[in-house]
Amino acid sequence: MASIISIGDKIELTKLNRSMTNEPQQEVIKYISKVLEKDSDYEMKIAMPIQGGKIIPLSVGESLMACFYSNLGAIYECRINITDRYKDGNIFILEIEIVSQLKKVQRRNFYRYSCMLAMQYIVLPEDADEAEAMEQSNPEVWKQAVAMDISGGGIRIASKIKEEEGAYIEIKLPLVNGKEHTVLYTKAKIIRALPSSQSGVYELRAEFVDILEADREEIIKYIFDMERKKRQIEKGLA
Repeated sequence: MASIISIGDKIELTKLNRSMTNEPQQEVIKYISKVLEKDSDYEMKIAMPIQGGKIIPLSVGESLMACFYSNLGAIYECRINITDRYKDGNIFILEIEIVSQLKKVQRRNFYRYSCMLAMQYIVLPEDADEAEAMEQSNPEVWKQAVAMDISGGGIRIASKIKEEEGAYIEIKLPLVNGKEHTVLYTKAKIIRALPSSQSGVYELRAEFVDILEADREEIIKYIFDMERKKRQIEKGLA
């Protein structure tokens, strides 16, 4: 296991409300964390999750599902128990114990949907954790852009600014489907930054990083609904 989970690996924690076992779609709460230190193959220290710029104080004794995003490119899932929590300097820490076998999770290929969605993004500073990124996410630094296509795995953006390849960005993506309005905030890594066919505009290709599965499913649902509406319109014109 030492070669599977490493310091710095990102973790998606899934919290279940046991009092609502008959309504599984409403009981899932997910948080993002990362491995800070390994005490053994089954015991480690992780960062206290942060959501909306606030620390989520998970309780000692809680049991959660954890999805480890290995730096080797694989994803592993297991069950964990929180054995301790405390603050070390400015860092809030959870001590956890792995209590089930690691199970490899297969990555999915995602359908890419062409669109023209107004959106915003900010470039994250190097080595910034989630809290620092949120502190810098004020209205003055958000950059205007357009999403040209999107999938459950990434996004292609038209921007007037050529960003650096390899840079990390925070995306603010409004999804409007009929009367449903959703604004997603997620992190992405710029894979390609090239001039587009339009003068003064650059094409940024980015893949999502540390995206919550609930947010990924929201994007997939949006794509599915928009494609369904498109087919209905095409049938009406035929």
